Amino acid sequence: ELYDQMQDQTHFAIKNSDLIIFIIDGREGVTENDVLLADQLKKKFILNKENTENQFQNRVLLVVNKCELEEHQFMVQNDIYKLGFGEAIYISAE
Repeated sequence: ELYDQMQDQTHFAIKNSDLIIFIIDGREGVTENDVLLADQLKKKFILNKENTENQFQNRVLLVVNKCELEEHQFMVQNDIYKLGFGEAIYISAE
């Protein structure tokens, strides 16, 4: 029941947002959960609003955290395109 309520709240927030900030951990890289959530976001946005892939990418800002070292950026660089959000912004916030 709690999971369903969390899902409902998440879908409501996505539907009513102008911008989604999708943050992944640069040290862990793109996880299976990241891919699942990205697919879920894409399906909800495109199916519910009949938008194009490009419009979807413009609503999602992909941020990769814990990228204080260039090697962390390099580790995730190829995998982030699998998410379908386009270019990422690399940050280090601890």
